[in-house]
Amino acid sequence: MRPLELLRVHHEKIEAWILEQAGIVFTQSNKPGALQLVV
Repeated sequence: MRPLELLRVHHEKIEAWILEQAGIVFTQSNKPGALQLVV
């Protein structure tokens, strides 16, 4: 068995790629769950 934490690396890469394809700027400094103003 592998720890669930190991999946986070792949999840973050896939999520960043999806957002990039949608034209959404993603930075790792964004706090999870924090809301941002989108204009």
